[in-house]
Order: sequence, then C-alpha cells, then structure tokens
Amino acid sequence: MIRLTAEASPLTAALDAISEPLACTGACTPDAPLALVLPHGDELVVDLADPGATVERLLAHAEPAPFGDHERTRFDPAVRRALRLRDREGIRLRGFDPERHGVLAQVEAVLSPRERLVATLTDVQIYPPGGHFAGHRDTPRDGDMLGTLVVLLPLPHAGGALTIREGGMIRDVLGDSSGVPAGGEREIVHVFKDMSDATSSGRAVGEREAEGVPGALRWAAFFADVEHAIDVVREGHRVVVTYALSRSGTPREPADDRAAPFREALARELGGRELLPNGGVLLVPCTRRVIAPRGSTRTPALRDLRGLDRELAEAALALGIEVRVRHCVAAGEANEPANLAVVDLARLREALAEPAVAGLGELVTFAEEGHMLQYLEYEGPVSSLAPLLLAGDCQEALLVRARARATLVHEACFSADGYFGNEHYDAWLHALVAIEMVIPPLAARGLAEPEPVRRVRHANFGDGTVVSEQRSGENLMLVVRFDDGQERRLLRRFLVDL
Repeated sequence: MIRLTAEASPLTAALDAISEPLACTGACTPDAPLALVLPHGDELVVDLADPGATVERLLAHAEPAPFGDHERTRFDPAVRRALRLRDREGIRLRGFDPERHGVLAQVEAVLSPRERLVATLTDVQIYPPGGHFAGHRDTPRDGDMLGTLVVLLPLPHAGGALTIREGGMIRDVLGDSSGVPAGGEREIVHVFKDMSDATSSGRAVGEREAEGVPGALRWAAFFADVEHAIDVVREGHRVVVTYALSRSGTPREPADDRAAPFREALARELGGRELLPNGGVLLVPCTRRVIAPRGSTRTPALRDLRGLDRELAEAALALGIEVRVRHCVAAGEANEPANLAVVDLARLREALAEPAVAGLGELVTFAEEGHMLQYLEYEGPVSSLAPLLLAGDCQEALLVRARARATLVHEACFSADGYFGNEHYDAWLHALVAIEMVIPPLAARGLAEPEPVRRVRHANFGDGTVVSEQRSGENLMLVVRFDDGQERRLLRRFLVDL
C-alpha cells in the first residue's frame, strides 16, 4: 500500500488544509415567554424573576437520568448525576423553535452544508449542585441521526460547562458567566465562530454577547460521535433542552464549497502520471464515524457519510470517479494513537463484528492460516483476519489524514504476513471507515500507456509485481506486491525477474 503524506502528496496537503469544525455555538432571544409545555397541556413556566420557583416546578416532574452503556441502561452517580423530565419526548419549548429562530440554518452551514436537518426535542435535563456527566458519546437513535443540539435555559448556576473533546484537545462551551475556568487551561479544538444572522422572530446574537442579554438562550451543536461531558455544577441548577439532529433527505445549497481544494488537487493528479498509473483504489480515511445499527455488517453507503467526509466523496463523484464506502481494519503500535502513516491497514469485506473481535486471540495476522508460522513454544492458535479481507487484486494508495478517526477493537501481538519473529509487534487493532475512490489507469484517462509491469519471483513468497525501488546504503531494495495480496520490502538479490 502506498501511503501519501502531506509532505509528499498535494492531495493530502489539500485535505489537511480544509477547515473541518466539529461543533458550533450561538445564542438567540426568545420570541415569547419561555415555558415547557407538557404532553397533557400543562405548562412549566420559566420565570426568570423567580428561578427558585421555576426549578421547584421542574423537579416535581423529574426522575433520575440514566445513561447508556452499550446495550444496557444504567444509573451510576459516579458517571452521571442528573435528572430528566418525565414524558420528555412529548414536551415542546414555547418561545423557541430551532428552525424559526434560524438556529437550524446556522447548524446546517457548519455540520451539514449539503442536506437539511430536522431537530426533534428528545430530553430536558436538570443538573443540581454536584451534578455532572462523565465523558461520553450520544447513542444514535437511528442511521439518520447526525448530531445533537443543546439549548441552555437562562437559569442562574455556576459550573456545569459543556466540554467537547477531540483527540487530546478540549474546548469548553455553554459555561456559566462567572468567569471561573471549568477545569484549568485547555487547548482549543477549533475556534467556534458565532454565525450571527438576523431572523424574523427573535434577534440572533453571539454566545459571548448573550451574557449581557437577559433571557438569551445559548446553544451548542455537535456531531453525535464527538466525546463531550458536563463539568460539576457548583451552585444552582443547570437546565438544558436537547434536540436530536437528523438528516431530512432534502438537499441544501452550501454557502461555501469546502471540498473545492481537494477536488482541484484530485483533478490535477488525475491529469498526471504519478497517481496509480496502472489504476487502483485511493483510500481516504473518514473523520466522522459512520452510524449503523448495532451489530450490522452491511457495507456502508455514500449517504451514511457525514460532514466533510460526504463532501469529499461527492467531489470525487463530480470528477466522474466511482466512489464506495469501505470498512477497514488497521494494526498500529500499542500505546500510540492510531497513526495511519505507519499502521498495517487492510480493506474488509464487511464490518468487523463483535463476535469476530471477541474470538481474536493473542496472536493476530492478515495472512492465511496455511501460511502462518508460530513460536515453537507457543501452543495456542493464531487468529487470521484473512477471511474477512478483500482480495489484494489492485494497487492501493492511502491518504494519511491528520484528523482520521478509528475505534479501538482489540489488543494483540500482530504480524501482517504471519511471521511471528522479528516482524511482529504488540499492536492495537482499530476499526475504521474509508472512502474508496476507484482510480482508472492512465490509458482510461487518455494519457500515455504506463510503464511495463515488472514481475519478479521470491523463493518463499512466490510471484509478485514491483511497486517501487528504494536504495538503503549500498543495497537496492524492492517493494513487491505479491500475488497473495501482501506487500514486502526485500533485497534485490533475493528476487528473480520473470
């Protein structure tokens, strides 16, 4: 597999230069007195002049709030200490509507530039003094759920900031107005720009401006797979109304063509001889996780992509390139984050389902079982992922994407070719999804014929095709893709031309 880094490839450089916010914030003023309208018609009025009475009314209709742990629903105050209103999914918030107040349009511009969203009220949460929620990701309601919108009711409280984490970086949003940092100095993930816009009902203001506007509603929206937490509430009660953001299927005309730099770089590469001259697949790891029913092994579709991932796929389609979405598995050094510049990565026929992961042992390989060697002292089995892999019948190039996201699924001793000697290492196996762009050969692009294919033979590995030559001191090394689908870097003197 050819790995294309920003230093060596204009494609990767263009990709990493594209801004890709994972959240946005803002604020607006209600167009009527705020009240939570219950399913049977009663109203819980949000009285800003008497917040204590408002909280008492809310608590009278509340119950302990659980959290999801895989397929279980749990209550554990060490993880989450909060309450929620009963019959919450039948409640509506009078005085605010995400679409009417222009909030939904602002969110779409950042998180879903090419498709309209639908906001559905799903929860009203109350965090009392000492209340908190440890870091978590939202459980998708269905495959159309894109993200979450959180609206903070203007009731006085201290602490309880919503923190968003991506990798090792954290950003605080929806904090109180006390000016006290929620958890010390933190590195910002993105600068979330307030996207103010005049609306016909209610005045849109920036989140910081809202601190001086009585009754202003501050909000934050983020992708559902973004890790977030609620810091400890020090005083008062923090009350938030949560909406699920789902894709509607209605197209939207984006204000900015974010994918344009990548599309232009890809067009230039297709017009040259460097990118997969014999044809093959270009893999672009996704930055957003694909939502699918739990345990599903179906191949994801283009519509399952979210955010910039979807825009990149559509940019390739606009150039006439066949695009697919592919499950992949990567093995990288243990105790290190998934770095797609150095991992062994393979395309999968289907998702790496939980039963398959649970059956993996201490030694794992991509090689066929018949080709695997084991330590002489080791009597246990070696787990082969080969039956799940796609046949290595084409050239592959991987764009090393700085913000790619993968899910840790297993820890093991790993060897790509099954030789557990000097070539193995302690590894983490990660599952990820990649956009697969099928690149035609030069002849199909109307360019000159590629250089003749150079075939070689190795005494143990059999026949293969030379991918590239590399010189290490006085030694000439050849990178060969053998007919079993594996690439190996070998000394020239061990190979015979065919």
